[in-house]
Amino acid sequence: MRFLFAILILTGLPLSSATAEDISGLWDFRTDIEAKGCVITGRMVIGPAVSGDGERSCQFTSQEDCDWFDPDQMPLSMEQSCAVIEAGGMVLIRSRVDGSLTDWHPDVGNYMADEFDLDTIGPNRMTGDWFDRQWRAPVVFERPDGLPIG
Repeated sequence: MRFLFAILILTGLPLSSATAEDISGLWDFRTDIEAKGCVITGRMVIGPAVSGDGERSCQFTSQEDCDWFDPDQMPLSMEQSCAVIEAGGMVLIRSRVDGSLTDWHPDVGNYMADEFDLDTIGPNRMTGDWFDRQWRAPVVFERPDGLPIG
């Protein structure tokens, strides 16, 4: 969590976006992967557009908790970096695993990056699909502080 707030401070990103079209800032997300028996939650920082094509960078920490984990285990927590592409009214997020924050699962090579195709975009809520190479499930992104300031 401190990692994400450091990014906000270093990049000067606001905690909320100024307009409905601006998706930069802080987002929380959640997906229930019923077929896998897991819930993935996270907090993502989306940067400002870096070029005229709308591409952005992002960073997030995800926590995966599965009903088949040992009850004494903490959720699996991973740091990921990502690229955000706005195309055809959608927001596509493609990720790379940077590291594990969980002592019991230090091998990042076996964790599949969390990817997102968001098709309902608003100033404080985005919905669509979370997926990796094996699974797909609905996902909801929401601003942690409600409606953006603007």
